[in-house]
Amino acid sequence: MKYLVYVNILAIILSTNFSIMAGDKDDIRLIVRADDMGFSRAANLACIKGYKEGIITTVEVIVPGPWFLDAAKLLRDNPGLDAGVHLALTSEWVNYKWGPVTNAQSLVTEDMYFYDRTEKVAELELDPVEVEAELRAQIELAVKHIPQVSHISDHMNVAESHPAIKKIVKKLSREYKLPLFPEGKPEAFEMWSVPPEEKEDSLAEYLDSLKPGIWEIICHPALNNEETRGIEGSVYDEDSRMAIYREALTNALISQRIKDIIKQLNIRLVSYSDTYK
Repeated sequence: MKYLVYVNILAIILSTNFSIMAGDKDDIRLIVRADDMGFSRAANLACIKGYKEGIITTVEVIVPGPWFLDAAKLLRDNPGLDAGVHLALTSEWVNYKWGPVTNAQSLVTEDMYFYDRTEKVAELELDPVEVEAELRAQIELAVKHIPQVSHISDHMNVAESHPAIKKIVKKLSREYKLPLFPEGKPEAFEMWSVPPEEKEDSLAEYLDSLKPGIWEIICHPALNNEETRGIEGSVYDEDSRMAIYREALTNALISQRIKDIIKQLNIRLVSYSDTYK
């Protein structure tokens, strides 16, 4: 139980206007959500690998990310993979940046990139018109290029960072009929702090703990290659740690042991689009 983080049943889904999918009350249903597709080629490939060979059921796509169009093509080639628009107003890496897809001057640094932390966005004197135009453009691009977009989410909890952003995100969710997941800050199972060599054990322990209900894993797959090893992170994500940790996570998600546990425990892998009608 050392590294186990329990997950609450998804109250965020119950709080929406969408009904939970029909199912036996004794079912264990698990959403495995992979964030940040579009952030790098290595992330794109890992997300698809985790879907085709592992347990990923839903991906969140960063539209301003440098590899968005590649992500969109991969998703068109894999139409069964549920996709969400991971609305982004931050760019967290030190030497690897992205900015808005519109001329959103109130959202960028002097170098025209998004700020690196949600806390900094919260302190900005935002122009609501620019914020709405930017987030709307991200949704429009995603819907244009990815047929199976079913929902929206927010990168680094940016919708919670500022009242104006939160209001706009909820408005766009209603307008585009794309449910917002998560709404608020739900607890979720995460393995970031778990050492790479222990990630599979941690995931197995978590799965064994599940009771009937809807549960969620939020993770960030990627491959450990020259691309990811060259992306410099902040003080808590320095050097090649991101590449090593994210590939270890990817390997856990495609592990035969993990797939066998899910089968033995009759865990139903579901996506966000499976959870509402």
